[in-house]
Amino acid sequence: MTPNSSPLAPSAAAPAPDLVNRCRIVLTGGPGGGKTTAADLFRREIGDRVVIVPEAATLLFSGGFPRTLDIRARKAAQQAIFHVQTQLENVQSL
Repeated sequence: MTPNSSPLAPSAAAPAPDLVNRCRIVLTGGPGGGKTTAADLFRREIGDRVVIVPEAATLLFSGGFPRTLDIRARKAAQQAIFHVQTQLENVQSL
């Protein structure tokens, strides 16, 4: 770190060109709400650059992850969902 630099300042290295123009779009809604149809339209219009990532909560709960009313367990479940979702998105963006 140089004397005039801040630990919060952006690094000197520029991000890879393929990472600059990326965005994430989240489709949410109830059953029959058109999420799959919208995702198919995105893929058809944009092409192979569209990546569909499964929803972590559905994966965890359908796999036997316990549902409970205990506040500590609910907090742990939310943390697990967040971390699994983040990793699913990171793996898909490689």
